[in-house]
Parts: sequence; structure tokens; C-alpha cells
Amino acid sequence: MLKPAAIRAMLAASLPELARDPERLRMWIDKGGVRTRQTDSFSFEIAYRLNIVVIDWTHAPLIIFALLNEWLRRYQPDLVASQAAPGYSFEADIMTNDAIDLSIDLDLTEAVRRVDREDGTGWDMQIVEEPECFPDEFAPQPPVPLKEIWWKDERLVPLDAP
Repeated sequence: MLKPAAIRAMLAASLPELARDPERLRMWIDKGGVRTRQTDSFSFEIAYRLNIVVIDWTHAPLIIFALLNEWLRRYQPDLVASQAAPGYSFEADIMTNDAIDLSIDLDLTEAVRRVDREDGTGWDMQIVEEPECFPDEFAPQPPVPLKEIWWKDERLVPLDAP
């Protein structure tokens, strides 16, 4: 499963305080399952709930939501592709007036396919890259990574180092 590590890397790269203190970003998987069919391809899909918890978050939760939304547009578009898309859920434990523990649940999938070895000695399993799903008019060329988020004239991402 590649998506949890990719989300962790994206959040740490975008939010330096989580990179400095990685214990504040906790992740685990539950409610996983495998969907397969009786075909000769041996392909299958892994489906699971990724739980993300950010401990002692002292900024607006919308920072994390915006970063996840951008990531999901590319790597799990079925969660955000339309008004009817299921999205994701979250909970917040209000620790103080300035800090929350934020818990986010993402229902993710990863397709796995069989790739025959060239030497004929067997096959390997490979996680399939998500296809580009948004029309070209929505995607800048070349793709531009999200670098800043602003809210009410305050730059939220990147966060200024304390």
C-alpha cells in the first residue's frame, strides 16, 4: 500500500512543523479488504480506511483539508470528483482554545495487477498508478504543485516557522 506513505510525505513537505515533529502525525489502516475476480489476470483491488490523526494542531483545520483535497484530486479522485462524491469524514477533539487533535478518515483504494516477467520465470504484483481524470483545462501545464494557501489575507501554507 503506497498511498499512506505518499500522504505522510505530502503533509510533512507542506507543513514543516509536522516534519520537525513526526510523532504529531499518526496514521493507521483499518477496515481493509481485497476485491478480486476469477480471471486469468490475477489482478485485484485493495480497499481500506486510512485514519490520519494530527496531534496538538494550532492552526485552522482547513489547511489540512485543502492539502488533502489537492492530493485526492490526483490520487483518489472518486472522493472529490463531483458534488455527489462521498468525500471524507473528520472529528476534532478540542484540547484547549488554541489546539485540537484532528482525526480524518479516508476510504482509499489501490489497484494491483500481475506483470509477467520478461524471462518467463513468473510474475510480479504492481500497484497501478491512478489515471489522470480531470480534463486538461483544469490542469496547468506543466503541473504546478500547491505552494501557498491564504485565508483572510493570512498565509496559511507554508506555515511560518515559529
